Amino acid sequence: KHFKEEMDLIGVKGSLMEIGNSYKLFGLQNQGPGQWTYQEWIPNAKAVFLAGDFNGWDTTATPLIASEKNPNIWSTKITGTAAAGLKKGTKYKLFIQPEIGTDYWTVPAWSNRYTYTEDTRLLDAVIWPLGAKPKPLSKSAPAGPEAAR
Repeated sequence: KHFKEEMDLIGVKGSLMEIGNSYKLFGLQNQGPGQWTYQEWIPNAKAVFLAGDFNGWDTTATPLIASEKNPNIWSTKITGTAAAGLKKGTKYKLFIQPEIGTDYWTVPAWSNRYTYTEDTRLLDAVIWPLGAKPKPLSKSAPAGPEAAR
């Protein structure tokens, strides 16, 4: 119920189809050459930052701003050098400073691809345009379900 109310506040009027299409409003969106936007629903945050390969994982370089209409919706515009670093395969995630508790990393809810990063033992979101072909499996990867037995 709470999520539906939040979606109603930003103009996604609760039908399953509209909620299903919310990926067009949220997440990382390419707005044309050198211009990206990012929007995420993050309740109970006092500060939110987008960090990744594109900004050297700097937790303060790309701050998000809470919406005046709905303070649980955070967004930013990315241009210039940072935007130039946003391309297929770029890893990114959110760094959140909550109203109560300790700061933490999280993956964006509206990403369409994630990868496991061995050194951090965490998932990262990955820029991957819809319709882009997946990487082929390596020759050492299991061939199918029977290989997992």
